[in-house]
Amino acid sequence: MYFLLLLAGLLFYILRNYIYYHADQPRTYTISRKKEQKINYFTQHTFDENSNDYYDILVKVLVLCTYDVEKFRTNASEDFPFRRLEEDIEFVFTEEIFKTLLRNNLIGAATVPKLLQFKEAASKITEDEWFFEKVDLNLDERWKEIGKIAKNLLNDMKIEN
Repeated sequence: MYFLLLLAGLLFYILRNYIYYHADQPRTYTISRKKEQKINYFTQHTFDENSNDYYDILVKVLVLCTYDVEKFRTNASEDFPFRRLEEDIEFVFTEEIFKTLLRNNLIGAATVPKLLQFKEAASKITEDEWFFEKVDLNLDERWKEIGKIAKNLLNDMKIEN
């Protein structure tokens, strides 16, 4: 009998705490930042119309990734801080933009593995390091690797920087 009273008391205690906890909690929903690609409602035609702009962004990203500190500071402006470079890399490598560049023959199929290698190297720098500009452009080995890959890509794409 003592066991049943103890069990009922324990259940009552758990139920009471559960109700108090949920009664005190406001009905809010958290929104977390995810790097997943969102569903877009643009047509293939819309992407094709802007394909040259996407290519220009890709080239700008590759050129900027070859810079050291001095060159980056003299050529980048206040309107384009280092942290913005990560956003442009993410943008150019979204599925639809990448497919558009391939479909319009702005990048060749032979370039794709090197571009993916570039994206992989750039992803080694964390989001916080991009945002707070913590990467030492002269000494960081990851940045040197990114620069080397970017320079090779620019040579393969026959672009002078």
